[in-house]
Amino acid sequence: MMKHKGEFVAAGIPEDKIAEVVHRAATEGRYTGYCQGRPPGRPIFEVEYGGQTHHMSVQVGSNGFIVGANMRSANDPFDGARRDPRAGTDENYRGWGR
Repeated sequence: MMKHKGEFVAAGIPEDKIAEVVHRAATEGRYTGYCQGRPPGRPIFEVEYGGQTHHMSVQVGSNGFIVGANMRSANDPFDGARRDPRAGTDENYRGWGR
């Protein structure tokens, strides 16, 4: 996750808040789609921080730990990714399971 810290800082998320915002995205953010392979891939979540809407992809390992996260483009968060149609119809869907 810290490999991409420059992306988070450039998006207005201070370095000391990155872990908190990523955790909040994975646990409370609105699932919108995925990148990197077939579902669930790396889910893309929408989260508010500092009065702005941010999209970030967050990968959670089978042990429940966050193993990777990166910001998605503010202009086109689904460039090279896919929107998940189920995300718009089921607010509890998190990108995995049926």
